[in-house]
Amino acid sequence: MVSQTTLPKGNSLSLATGYRAVWVSGTGVTYQLDDVTGRLVRTIRTPGTGIFFPGCGTGIAAGAGAVWVTHNCRGIYRIDPRTGRVAASLRLSAGGGIAVADGLVWVTGADGGLLPMQPRTNRIIGEPIPVDDGVLTPGAGALWLTSNGGGLPSTSTVYRVDPETGEVQRLADQTVTDVEAVGAGSLWSSQVQRVDPATGRVSASIFLDSFQVAFWHGSAWALTLQRSLTLLRIDPATNQVAGKPVPVGKPVPAAWNTAPTAIAAGRTGLWVLDFDRNLLFHLAMRPAGP
Repeated sequence: MVSQTTLPKGNSLSLATGYRAVWVSGTGVTYQLDDVTGRLVRTIRTPGTGIFFPGCGTGIAAGAGAVWVTHNCRGIYRIDPRTGRVAASLRLSAGGGIAVADGLVWVTGADGGLLPMQPRTNRIIGEPIPVDDGVLTPGAGALWLTSNGGGLPSTSTVYRVDPETGEVQRLADQTVTDVEAVGAGSLWSSQVQRVDPATGRVSASIFLDSFQVAFWHGSAWALTLQRSLTLLRIDPATNQVAGKPVPVGKPVPAAWNTAPTAIAAGRTGLWVLDFDRNLLFHLAMRPAGP
């Protein structure tokens, strides 16, 4: 079943799940929604989020006791997920990449480097790890950073970062466009390439016109654009599409070549954020657990 929530006006740019909620960064605000009903619970003031400057994005991550939101290359908001209050506003030249892994918060610096932060003290520890700004995906014992300096998948570079040692390795197979999800012992790219995390090489390619991938409940889910946004389930046992396509919302305008979206997996299913129409879709898989 797919349900829909209309968000208040203003750009909605990034998406995270955690603490029985869905968190969406908007223009100067961060939204908290119930992860069962999709109901808007809170609108939290976060000045500077959603404002785009070259090299500066708004990233969001949930974990290590908080929700973390980068803004405008100027800092990070720490939001208490119980109260929805901004518990701290950290002054830091942060890029758009942020993730929680190995008990630390990791953020890409606007001036380069990957910065590990201790969430107990809200302080950067150690020296910056020399990698470019990009998208961070934790999993399989590492942080996977996709640096997209040219703005196109063909120009991206994927790095493996060891969170314990800070060692950086470029992915062996340079045809891998990015890393968007981890599951079933593999990395998954937005182009539905399945990658062995031990060797860094493509083990399978599922040929779909896909532009986002998430992993949930034992399957990879590819977000495609047909007449509408459509989710396709990929069975890792066969590397084939299984079951029927799942349309997400109404047909999109014919002029769209790709739909600007974000996708995230949560405890109650998959969430798809449609930037342009400011809609949040929920593909509910099963009743929420305790």
